[in-house]
Amino acid sequence: MKKQIKKITAMIIVIFMVLPFIAIPASADLYWDFFGMRAKYQKGAVENGKSVNTFLLSAAEHLDVNYVARLYDAAGNKIFTWNTHTIPAGNTDVAKISSFDMTAIPSGKYKFIITGWTKDLYILEDGSEWWIEPCTCWSFEITHKNPNSPAKLSVKSVKTITKDDGSERIQIILNQEDGKGKRVTIEIYDSWRQKIYSTGVSMTYDKGTVSVEWDMYPAGGEGLRYGVGRYTIKYWIPNNNSPKEYEFDIS
Repeated sequence: MKKQIKKITAMIIVIFMVLPFIAIPASADLYWDFFGMRAKYQKGAVENGKSVNTFLLSAAEHLDVNYVARLYDAAGNKIFTWNTHTIPAGNTDVAKISSFDMTAIPSGKYKFIITGWTKDLYILEDGSEWWIEPCTCWSFEITHKNPNSPAKLSVKSVKTITKDDGSERIQIILNQEDGKGKRVTIEIYDSWRQKIYSTGVSMTYDKGTVSVEWDMYPAGGEGLRYGVGRYTIKYWIPNNNSPKEYEFDIS
């Protein structure tokens, strides 16, 4: 009797996880067994400016398993595909999925998908043969923060404050986002566009505010105190974003 050979392809999305990624090393106890395909996510980090994501991948005793990883943006566009990684039957391997420069893409939400597939032969009681080609995917929503992306800066407020000793100062508060590890430069110009004050402040948070106080004296504290008039603030992060300006009045 002639054997009947049939082929079935099965695919299922088995796990969805949300993990920090790239800028913040991550770890998760993610483990699944599907037709002998096993994957455990170990960590995500940056090495020499490139993403490195480590997986523990396994294959069943009688099946080779192929794995491939892809990165997609929030709109579903494929950004990058890593080379196929094959695990021989009965083996477990630590796979570092890397070699993509994450500084080449902007900050935002992305989806990291690792796919495993294999082929297995089933013989039924009637002697017919069925090839099963199961395929499974692990899907991760990731948050990427590009250290080279321009930080967002805006003026929150500029006002005159009175200190405990009775002296008055101009307080400048800036809103900032993605500014951690960067230093903002703040300059003040008089109505004749002459620079009269300059300072710099380092930012230690990803998002928040940064403030400076100006005693209304020229840089160095020498000379006459500035009074009524219109002034301009110029603020920016060198080698990161373009200068912005904001005008204010002292009355």
